[in-house]
Amino acid sequence: MAAVDRPRGSPRRRVGALAGVLAAATLVPAAAALPIGDPFELRTLVDQPIRSAEVENPVALARAWSALDGVTAFRLQPAAGRRLPDRIAIAVLPDYDGVGWSLAGRRLSPPGTAPSPDLPPGPHQVGYDFTIELGDLGDLGARWLPAAGRPSALTGRPAAVVDADTGSVLATEPVTPGLRYRLVTEADGPRPGDLAAAVPPRAAESARYLDLPRFTEVSARLGIDLRAVAYRALAGRTSSWAQVLRLADFVRAGGAVDPAAPGGSSYRRIAEFLDGADGVRSGGTEQYASAFAVLARAVGIPSRVVVGFVVPPGGGPVDVPASVVRMWAQVYLAGAGWVAIDPAPDAPAISTRTPSDDPTQPVEPRESAASTPAGPDRPVARSASAPERGADAAALGLVAALALVAVGAALGAARRVR
Repeated sequence: MAAVDRPRGSPRRRVGALAGVLAAATLVPAAAALPIGDPFELRTLVDQPIRSAEVENPVALARAWSALDGVTAFRLQPAAGRRLPDRIAIAVLPDYDGVGWSLAGRRLSPPGTAPSPDLPPGPHQVGYDFTIELGDLGDLGARWLPAAGRPSALTGRPAAVVDADTGSVLATEPVTPGLRYRLVTEADGPRPGDLAAAVPPRAAESARYLDLPRFTEVSARLGIDLRAVAYRALAGRTSSWAQVLRLADFVRAGGAVDPAAPGGSSYRRIAEFLDGADGVRSGGTEQYASAFAVLARAVGIPSRVVVGFVVPPGGGPVDVPASVVRMWAQVYLAGAGWVAIDPAPDAPAISTRTPSDDPTQPVEPRESAASTPAGPDRPVARSASAPERGADAAALGLVAALALVAVGAALGAARRVR
């Protein structure tokens, strides 16, 4: 693959300047124990020399990257006969504390050695095999690496570890432009029939993805019952998938995406966003994804948010601009797995893929969401996206307790008081 063409002039200088700015937004978490689950892996007995790591706030990075016109984030090249995913995740964030989203990073291990995720994969899987070459975003020194689904193999540079529950990939060595790695991965690819019959798992099994700390207390203080708002939005929908689609429509209704809108994912910011000014909801994709995910949790549907990129059309190689970074949500339904939901008004439709139990086999396109008849048990284009289509001993020691931090001042953007 040819080297990524990096823009000359101001975009590159802006990337370098942002590296210094974002340094103020990083979080250096304290070391924590690394729980290891089944299956047993001998390498988990190796002493872990790395006890902490400096890991950037991915939401802060996304806000900065969205302003980088003319900058290539990375280049994607599918393996022969294979297709690229519609979206690439930088970070999947399942943990919400009422202020923001984070990844606890509790089960990190080298690719291919991770234990089973905390919620089982769906019955139908889509396999991907592609190469990623990092572009100018490597200048920021970010540890988050572009990925998709649940990686089973990562070869090349940099060395990395994978979070077992989210598939997020973190580098264990410095990241610089031009580094290239191959990723073999698979993702949940439920069929419409799976979605029609799917239901949320038991609350005890999915507590992490339902957690809303101090929800009742804060709602009372804000003077808005977000749980009541969510149930009213369902308008009698009974099937779980119909409820998911209805919540996405509700969050989108009367809205507009404004990249310059104040950031934040707190209960207060979500309440302000849903209330809207003059009846018009205005926010970035962070607010749309966060509002949807919180409302879904309020009605018992497990959810999390994703920071990532929409992949431009093309068979590859494909250059992914930094400016297309966005946030969306995922919901988990037993019998389907994790399903991508993009509730923002500007959400591009995501074509579905023919599921394949063998990730080494090519994946052929199926009927797109745009051409699928709308209904309570079918994905709706722009309403909810269709289903989302070694390391050494030092790598074993990367233990990152990731938390969302306030970075408005560092980014030079006005932020509302939470």
